Amino acid sequence: RREDAPFEQRVLDDIGRGPAAFALQRDLGAIRAPTLLLWGDEDAVIDASAIAIFEAGLADARATLLNGCGHMPMMERTRETATAIRDFLQ
Repeated sequence: RREDAPFEQRVLDDIGRGPAAFALQRDLGAIRAPTLLLWGDEDAVIDASAIAIFEAGLADARATLLNGCGHMPMMERTRETATAIRDFLQ
């Protein structure tokens, strides 16, 4: 991963601060599928405050915020993630 660090940093900089930072927001209204927003409240990559933006832009969204979880809920909180996905699909 150390060899890839400069590339990863450029990608994160572009997503977070470059012209692509809000690219998805303008297209959210076109998504009509029910959407689960599964987020960790300690996400250091994409702040959990983004949930509000996604909820406002998506026609049918359900948000689940996992306390004490970072950017990878499927690895950090496997049971809670599985439960959230199961409940969403039901």
